[in-house]
This record gives sequence, C-alpha cells and structure tokens, in this order.
Amino acid sequence: ILERLSKVELVRSLPPEEMEEVLLCVQPVRMKAGKTIFRQGEKGNALYFIDEGTVKIISGNPRGKKSATTLAQLGPGQSFGEMALLTGEPRTASALAIRDVLLLKINKEYFDELIERSPRLRQAVEKLNSERLALNVEAAKGRLDAEQWQKLAVSNIQRLTRSEELTMMK
Repeated sequence: ILERLSKVELVRSLPPEEMEEVLLCVQPVRMKAGKTIFRQGEKGNALYFIDEGTVKIISGNPRGKKSATTLAQLGPGQSFGEMALLTGEPRTASALAIRDVLLLKINKEYFDELIERSPRLRQAVEKLNSERLALNVEAAKGRLDAEQWQKLAVSNIQRLTRSEELTMMK
C-alpha cells in the first residue's frame, strides 16, 4: 500500500515519517467500469486515491447526458472526494468508474483524525480543494445560482484545526 500511496500527489505532500498513521487508515477498494462510486447530494464518507483506472467526476444527472457536466476525468495518482469531507456539505458531484478502478479509500472518521494531526496534510487538501473549486466554477459558468455560489465560496475558506481554535481562544 505504501508503494501505491507514493504515487499519489496529495500523499507525497506529507513527510515520510507521518505515513504510518495514514497506512493504518487506508482500505483498497475495486470497482468495475460503469459503477457509481458516490452520487451528488450524498453525505461525504470517504476520500479516495486512484491507484489504477479512470474516474469521471460529473455534476448534474449522471444518467441524463444533456443535463450532466463533466468536471474532471481523473487517473492514477489523483484523489477525489475531499470537498464534502472538508465542508460537511453533501457531495457536489458524482464519481463514476470509467474503467475498472483500484481505489485506496480513507473513511471520514480517519480523514478527520489525520487532518487534525497533520497541518501539512490539511494544507495540501485545502489547496487541492481550492483548485478544484476554481475548476468547478469555471465548468459551471452561468449555471450557478447565488446559494450554490455561496456554498462554493464558504467551502473555499481555510479552516482552523481544533488546536488552532483553542490557541486563538486563549
């Protein structure tokens, strides 16, 4: 698993000495082409790293081709699913396996613990989230109402860890 994780850009932002905790949280998951990994509107329950295969991220109705917008097509070494974990909001898009995929999955409860313990991981995930938000806004040009725009803007605001909040409160 460590060899597989070493190919993931987001994970490489961590110092090697922090990998032991990450390794304990990772669960390999295989999915066949055509399967939905998660749907827009669902509660975020995991972060995914792609080890093998291709995943398409779409907004709108995944079955109705005219109403669905492809936001990204991701491959090995890329990650997805972080937005809903950071914001606590429902998934803003659906993820579909285009080709058979091998994913490395970190469930939300482990993700929250890792983010709390590792400022570097939190910064890397927030940076990735900001980049994705910019791409999503560009892809949805003219189709965002005020409420959707506000949700995207709020999710782009950097958050403090609990320890940072406590330090500021003191």
